[in-house]
Amino acid sequence: MIALTVVPAMSSKMFKKIKNKENKFMDILSNWYAKLLGVALKLKIVVILLVIVLLGTSIYLTTKMDIEFIPSVASDEMSLSITMPDEATKEETRNVADTVIERILTISDIYKIGAIDNSTASTMMNASASGVSMYLVLGEERSMSNDEIAKKITELTADLNAEIEVSTSDMDMSAMMASGISVKIKGNNIDKLKEISADVENKLSTVEGIDEIEGIKENSSQEKRISVDKNKAMKYNLTVAQVYSKIASEIKSELEATKIEIDSKEYQVIIQKSARDKIDSNNLMNIEFDVKEDEEEKTIKLSEIASLADSTGLENITRENNNRYITVTAGIKEDASMTMISREVEDLFKDYEAPEGYSVQIEGEMDSTMEYMADLLLMIVAAILFIYLIMVAQFQSLKLPFIVMFTIPLAFTGGLLGLFFTGQPISIIAMLGFLVLAGIVVNNGIVFIDCVNQLVEDGMEKIEAIQLTGKLRLRPILMTALTTILGLLSMALGIGDGAEMTQALGIVAIGGLVYSTILTLFFVPVLYDLFYRKKKK
Repeated sequence: MIALTVVPAMSSKMFKKIKNKENKFMDILSNWYAKLLGVALKLKIVVILLVIVLLGTSIYLTTKMDIEFIPSVASDEMSLSITMPDEATKEETRNVADTVIERILTISDIYKIGAIDNSTASTMMNASASGVSMYLVLGEERSMSNDEIAKKITELTADLNAEIEVSTSDMDMSAMMASGISVKIKGNNIDKLKEISADVENKLSTVEGIDEIEGIKENSSQEKRISVDKNKAMKYNLTVAQVYSKIASEIKSELEATKIEIDSKEYQVIIQKSARDKIDSNNLMNIEFDVKEDEEEKTIKLSEIASLADSTGLENITRENNNRYITVTAGIKEDASMTMISREVEDLFKDYEAPEGYSVQIEGEMDSTMEYMADLLLMIVAAILFIYLIMVAQFQSLKLPFIVMFTIPLAFTGGLLGLFFTGQPISIIAMLGFLVLAGIVVNNGIVFIDCVNQLVEDGMEKIEAIQLTGKLRLRPILMTALTTILGLLSMALGIGDGAEMTQALGIVAIGGLVYSTILTLFFVPVLYDLFYRKKKK
């Protein structure tokens, strides 16, 4: 609205005396462009093939690029946790902490260190009870990145008898979702699930870049397993259910006997077994059953009809759609690529044959990220559809908007190449860059096509109209592109604290604008000449 009202009004007052100054640079550039455009119009197939090859190259490069949810932002704080062995004393823990502080203070980029003894800290710290949590404040002007500082700390403390973990950022947005690799094993039989889980853990351990595998061992606890011999139990007219019912009642250490009322207040009476009568693993098989054999009453022990064995069982049993499942998780090393590891894990389990009635499903950070990516792709498709409908209404044609629309998917080539050459992963922020790009790359194409249409409608030959439009619109097209590119430059360079969050958006927009400007100047004219066959009135 400003462009349609305020700008014309101000121009009418401010530009009363305008002198046309000769711009030698633009004249030379226009002449060069006119010659190149003439060559492009003669070699249409070559131009189209070159664009298609670049598009195919960019699509291929996406298979080699990392994919992440949201870029982690390097803050001026880092955290470090020291986990000591279970048998370590408080004095040993603090001595190790002092050693760690002494060593890492040799790193010039670390300004201050704060430490908390986890043995006295709140459990809300999510830290080990035997260890120390440290918070590192970094200097304002740093010579190393957070990742490089973390690597240096790991090297300096590698010989200590403690597990030391360094977190490079407190602003990692991907922490909101599932992290690392997660493999869900579904089925009914617990023993079979444990067997498959162990096999999955062994396979994951072969993948380089994976660490901290957690599965059945971390979710298991020692248990005593009683197996009832049905034939022996039937001999005494006992069922398995009766045996287990008896065992369940015997191992209870206390039970509610009755309730009594004193002064209008009701109290529960609890009967508790004495230490002598309590059932434990030593006398469990001595539980007695009153049975009949050949019409003769007798007492037998549990050991006569059942066996006892040590085993491991799950601490908790999880279900999904009435199916039991066990989850095996694995972390990704800091210097490893989440995308590459995920692809390798998918290939590893692609042909995995689980027993009938059981399934192995790969989930985790990559799976969640791809769901978000799919939603953003739908948004981009919707945006392209709206842009097309608006241009159809303006041009009163289905064909002309189609020519301009070609610049959108092809401009994505520039965005993808920008990400690839700057080493940036494909993230949600980068996808937002493509969404923004879809709306701005069509502007110059619309300006070019509209000008050609006007000249053709006025009676000029099509090729002549295209070449003249190139000369007339070269300057405003370059101005529009350069102002936007320079405006996004500071974002793309990632200058300032927290700039990593939006850096990918700037890179995608600049890469797409540079490439789409070239497309507008060469590819759009070629497509116009190919598709526009309307005869001159």
